[in-house]
Amino acid sequence: MIKRYINHVKGQPITRNTDNIRIEGHIGTWYVIDETNYRQRKVFLLEHEQYGDEAACIAVDENGIIVCKDIYDDFPNCLDY
Repeated sequence: MIKRYINHVKGQPITRNTDNIRIEGHIGTWYVIDETNYRQRKVFLLEHEQYGDEAACIAVDENGIIVCKDIYDDFPNCLDY
């Protein structure tokens, strides 16, 4: 199955199919590579669209609020699983 991405629009919630996401305090745009539930909210792992796995990932909630940043390894470890 091919994953179809939808460009993010500021003010709209992030979903598993969102890309072209701009996060305050971070350069460039990001796209979703994973998702989980954490403390009763949906959290998305984002990868940089230009640098991919060469740059640290960040985790945000559906409103684009950073939950965890500078993720180089396992997404769940970042969230204290």
